[in-house]
Amino acid sequence: LWSVPVASIQALATADQIATVPGMAWINTLNGGEVAGFVNGYLPVVLLLTIILILPHIFYGVALHYEDRKTASDVQKSII
Repeated sequence: LWSVPVASIQALATADQIATVPGMAWINTLNGGEVAGFVNGYLPVVLLLTIILILPHIFYGVALHYEDRKTASDVQKSII
C-alpha cells in the first residue's frame, strides 16, 4: 500500500520530469546541472517526509468526522 505513493513520488520528483513543465526547463542547465542533481537527490525525500508529517492529521480528521469518534482517547486509539 505504501509502495504506490513512494514509487510515484520517485518517478515524478526528478529534474527531468520537472523540466517538462512549461517554464521549468532551466532546472537541468543551471550551474552545469548541479541544481538537477540536488533536486534528484533531495526533492523525493522532502516530499515523502511531508506526506509522513501530514498523514497523522488526515487520520485524525477521518477518525473524528468519518468514523464519528467522540473522545480524544478514542480518536487516538483509532489513529494508532
